[in-house]
Amino acid sequence: MSESSTLRSFDAFPKVNTAYKRQSTRGGLATLVIGVLCFYFLCSELRGYSNGHEEHIYTVTKDLAETIQLNVDVTVAMPCKSIKVIAQDYSEDTFFAHELLNMQGLTYDFGTDRMQHEIHSHKAYEMNSKTLKKSKFKHTRVGSHSTDPHCRISGSVPINHVEGALQIFNLPDNQYFINPMKASDGLNLTHAIHELSFGDYFPKVLNPLDGVSTVTDEPLMSYQYFLSAVPVEYSSGRKKIHTYQYAVKKQTTNLQEHFVTRPAIFFHYKYEPVTLKIQDSRETLTVFVVKLLSILGGFVVCGSWIVRGGEKAYEKIVGKKLNYASLHTGGLLDRKS
Repeated sequence: MSESSTLRSFDAFPKVNTAYKRQSTRGGLATLVIGVLCFYFLCSELRGYSNGHEEHIYTVTKDLAETIQLNVDVTVAMPCKSIKVIAQDYSEDTFFAHELLNMQGLTYDFGTDRMQHEIHSHKAYEMNSKTLKKSKFKHTRVGSHSTDPHCRISGSVPINHVEGALQIFNLPDNQYFINPMKASDGLNLTHAIHELSFGDYFPKVLNPLDGVSTVTDEPLMSYQYFLSAVPVEYSSGRKKIHTYQYAVKKQTTNLQEHFVTRPAIFFHYKYEPVTLKIQDSRETLTVFVVKLLSILGGFVVCGSWIVRGGEKAYEKIVGKKLNYASLHTGGLLDRKS
């Protein structure tokens, strides 16, 4: 016995003579269905492999930071020279943020700010992500003595890790409380919030105030945003990001009816004692390929079983065997050698 004959005896995949193969409409339809299912699951697995898997875990906050970076990008319908921005916490620590922030005069059309209507759409998420990624938040002060009617306030402010508020206003307290009607001349708190976030940039966070705008014709108004921030630890491989996600509530007060505070825009912030840990992971390429081949092979084998089982069930129910004679132009004995 030759070596080729010896190896042929161990062949686990014996070949079938083409003369014994039959092609049918049922088999073609089953092949088409299996091919479509394989393609669908292939695309699904590729999408899952590219996106990875996220695991969310809530834990009690253990490490407390002394200061946090508050990122601000707001446009107010008043000249920069008349705007003051301060950050004041419950420990009575006051920081004059307008001395650090970029205050750039411009003319802004608040009526075309449509981000508030698109903020929950996927397109708006992608647009916000690109905008936030390009945002540098440099600590370089731009000249604020501009004659432009509107002012864009942007930059980062270091705040203490205690409850407090960021306030945007243009009137001294004593001037407002002595004669509020006279002091309100030229006051307009129409504003657009392009971004308001805490900590480092995180690509998958869309804060609820990003893209929100408010238009008003009343001079004596107070807008208060109550932010509840949760620390977020995002890790992907060796990369770790410490940032914050927050929920917000809004309160609008007409000071002509309720004399409770000065006309201003308030961002009240507090911190929750829990931390959200997000672990982004994905399987290795070897595991992905093995899983993919297993799925494809399983579909082929199961499809073959289903076709054969269907034929057997048909023969048992109808009571006669399927006729394959019409699938050939002639029998084996009719073929010429």
